[in-house]
Amino acid sequence: MEGSFQSTSFGWEVQQLRQQISEWFSYQFQRTEDQTSLEIGDLPSIPDWFFQLMFWLLIGILAIRVGLWLVHWSPTGWRWIQQRWALAVPQAIATVEPRVSAATWLSRAQAYQQQGNFTEASRALYFAMIQRLHETQRLLHQPSRTDGEYRQAVQAFPGAPAYTTLIDTHERLHFGDGAVSETDFARCQQAYREIDQTP
Repeated sequence: MEGSFQSTSFGWEVQQLRQQISEWFSYQFQRTEDQTSLEIGDLPSIPDWFFQLMFWLLIGILAIRVGLWLVHWSPTGWRWIQQRWALAVPQAIATVEPRVSAATWLSRAQAYQQQGNFTEASRALYFAMIQRLHETQRLLHQPSRTDGEYRQAVQAFPGAPAYTTLIDTHERLHFGDGAVSETDFARCQQAYREIDQTP
């Protein structure tokens, strides 16, 4: 019975390729040195580490290029990258308490307003808007939906600027300084009134 053996391996081929590239660079620089030695004088010899660095740099660039090409042509490649990007980039997500009606959110907004807590009052108005969209079946609530997605979805609705006012305020609360003035709250309150009056 004859033994089986590998005629080649990836590691061996990489070593051969590296050696061939190194020899080619060496030959090119030696030829250049021979041609210019009469005019310029002796050029310093190039160290071996330089060729190894060039080789691995070339391999790295090729690997990145092939990887990008595979991701581009893969049906799930871009989707995977977008999902990872969405996890890496912070986004404000509307986490509405389950089974809390828009009317309850409005009552909370009024209670916070009376306490002078315009930040929480504005947040409550935002959640009242989200819940109202859900209750009227205009835009069903999804826990993973971001402010940006809500903003895009309401652009076609009548009174879109009113929705945008509340969404922008919530986004600013989530990522900004976290404070809302009485004037800002009044603007949010007016925006909710406009939303409430639209059919």
